[in-house]
Amino acid sequence: AQPFVDLLALSPLAANCDYVARRYASKGSQVVPLFVVLPFNPLFPPPFVVVPKLRDIDENPKTITWQNQCSLSATYRKLNEHHRYRLVHIVRGSPYAVFMHG
Repeated sequence: AQPFVDLLALSPLAANCDYVARRYASKGSQVVPLFVVLPFNPLFPPPFVVVPKLRDIDENPKTITWQNQCSLSATYRKLNEHHRYRLVHIVRGSPYAVFMHG
């Protein structure tokens, strides 16, 4: 069994779902968050799958904005490529989604 951390929460200024999937939800992840709170772009409702390409995210994370966030459907798909997460909550009045592992 993989070790769990309780919570991974990201600011929209830090990254988007593609970055999170590559860094924290990959097949070889050594730590799997029980809860993940991620921003998403509310301009692309389900079923649209939109994954903006981020360039130079490691060098200049301040360029990330809400428009650079993935759609909710893309965020769900990216988290579930190698792990099982389910959407449990969308924060009222702000575009954050809460996912739970298992």
